[in-house]
Amino acid sequence: MPKMFKKEYQEDFIKAYLDVADKKDFVAGMHVYAFSDFKTGQDIIRFGGINDGGVYMRDRKPQAAA
Repeated sequence: MPKMFKKEYQEDFIKAYLDVADKKDFVAGMHVYAFSDFKTGQDIIRFGGINDGGVYMRDRKPQAAA
C-alpha cells in the first residue's frame, strides 16, 4: 500500500475518485485540487516552501497521476 501523501498514493487516490464518479449518473465532471506543484509559505509541514501535490511538476512535466 502506498504511503499517504506520496506520488503513488496520489495516483491511486485520484483513480479511486474517478472510478466512483464514473458510476454516478449525476456527475458531469471533476477537477483536481492542484494542477501543478507550487510555491507556498515555508513551515514545518512544507519544508522548502513547495506544495508538491500537483499532478504536474512546476515545469509542467506530468507526474504519474496525470
